[in-house]
Amino acid sequence: MSQIYPGNYKFTWKDVPKVGTWVENMVPSIGSVIMFGPAGTGKTTLAANMLNSVITGQQFLGRMTSQTNGMLLSLDTPKNILVRRWLESKPPFDNHFSFAAYDPFDCLHPDFKKSNTYKEIKDHVKDHHIRLVAVDSLRDCFHGELTNDEMPKEVYGTFQEWFSGATVIFLHHTRKQQFVNGKPLEGNIDDEATGSKFWINKAQVALYLRKQNNFTLRLDMGKSQCFAPWNEPIQISVNDMEMEEFDDQKATGMRQQFNAAVSYLSSLDMKWSSYKVKEQVELVAQHLKITERQAWRMRAASRN
Repeated sequence: MSQIYPGNYKFTWKDVPKVGTWVENMVPSIGSVIMFGPAGTGKTTLAANMLNSVITGQQFLGRMTSQTNGMLLSLDTPKNILVRRWLESKPPFDNHFSFAAYDPFDCLHPDFKKSNTYKEIKDHVKDHHIRLVAVDSLRDCFHGELTNDEMPKEVYGTFQEWFSGATVIFLHHTRKQQFVNGKPLEGNIDDEATGSKFWINKAQVALYLRKQNNFTLRLDMGKSQCFAPWNEPIQISVNDMEMEEFDDQKATGMRQQFNAAVSYLSSLDMKWSSYKVKEQVELVAQHLKITERQAWRMRAASRN
């Protein structure tokens, strides 16, 4: 509802609308969020982990969550590939969210709201009280030009009407990241995706995910109408379908423990340097009596 404030109205902090969150200082409780970055960086994995954390009421990347039901709407990854990826994860990835796999559709088609797809998903979201939806990917939601500055308003508006009262996170695959001398080339966040500035402008929050190195991802906040800017990007270790944030203190401890184990094991085994990385990680896990997944995380921290 609109409100008119007379001239010389004295604003106070009580006049600032309160915005709820599903993920503290990251995902608002209503509106449109765009998460973009080069293909293959782990946007789907990050979204799946986020959904699990919100649904189960667990922290996500060290941030508090508010519990609600969620759904992953997959449009660009065949169901057999995505499900196989979850099953091959060790241990298998346990998804707590609704999973819907559909062929790409045109949400802007005049008859879209009359389609079975529209009705099936709308009914499921309503019946299961789903308030957080991740859509993979933006490009497969509609037919049209990403660079058309009218598209974001129409697409976001259609999904907000479709999933009334929910937050929708659109995953958007951009061009591959450019490297110079083996290091990722830094660029302006607005220019990293074709037409991304239009989609960023109309979204409440924009999150930019890219590879920091072979073991670590970097998550930046490109824009937020709801939260204070981050002081620095979030660094995330990746292993199979699990992700974990590095802070300096935790990374230092993991680095020291992993390096100490490597130093000890290599002093006992003259063939250590000839072992494959996988074999070394397995031996570190056995020595420290931890899982291989934990050992891989420690190795990622040691190289961060």
